[in-house]
Amino acid sequence: MKITYHPLHAIDILLRKLSRMKEFLFSVLLLLASFAGVAQQQDSSKISTKAERKFYVGAGVSSVSYMLMYANHDVSGENIGGSIEPVVTVHAGYRLSPRINVQVGIGYNRDEEKHKTEYYAQEDDTQLTYREFSLVAKGLIVPLTVRFTPFKLQRRLQLYASASIVPALGSVKLHSIQRHEDSTMVLADAHESGLNVFFIGGLHLKYRLSNRFDVYAEGNLLYRNITNQGLYDLSRPKSLGIGINYKL
Repeated sequence: MKITYHPLHAIDILLRKLSRMKEFLFSVLLLLASFAGVAQQQDSSKISTKAERKFYVGAGVSSVSYMLMYANHDVSGENIGGSIEPVVTVHAGYRLSPRINVQVGIGYNRDEEKHKTEYYAQEDDTQLTYREFSLVAKGLIVPLTVRFTPFKLQRRLQLYASASIVPALGSVKLHSIQRHEDSTMVLADAHESGLNVFFIGGLHLKYRLSNRFDVYAEGNLLYRNITNQGLYDLSRPKSLGIGINYKL
């Protein structure tokens, strides 16, 4: 007998992680916003936007979790899902104008979960029942990002609004079995792959270290799987990132 898997288990794990991070993320974002507001008024270290280099490359670290969702073709209408967390991404960008930057990045992650449980299925059982669960999700992401600042230019510290469209080409493989005495039952066996597209929006705070180097911190406040919205989207997950850029 085969049954399909709904990604509630993976979502529950992610939600527990996010609940522990939520207060920290909001406090950091509040601090960044306050710091940026003060710096916009008081920073006397002005820079020339005309002399600033247009092209840059960099790398970032982020806590974004992308929940890949796919229709299970074995049973119509059912979904399987798994999350990937490409912690490190690399990117290249271009300054279209003093207020607008565009950027393209790339990242990869493979995440695997395995669980084993044992229990007595009936009160009078003398033999244990064993369940084994395995979920493997992997994917390549290509974030396409636009950033805009409405604030006064020529400051070392600059706050931007950020919006990203993130295609994610990936796959999810699920396998679950139940063993009792000499019999083995396949509970779930599915392997789906394809393209998911996400929208990520938030705030981006950049600080100019030198003519060549910038560092940044960002808080992602908006998250949505455009191609296949699920329960994880409804939890309104937040995330945080930091990174460095080098101007070519």
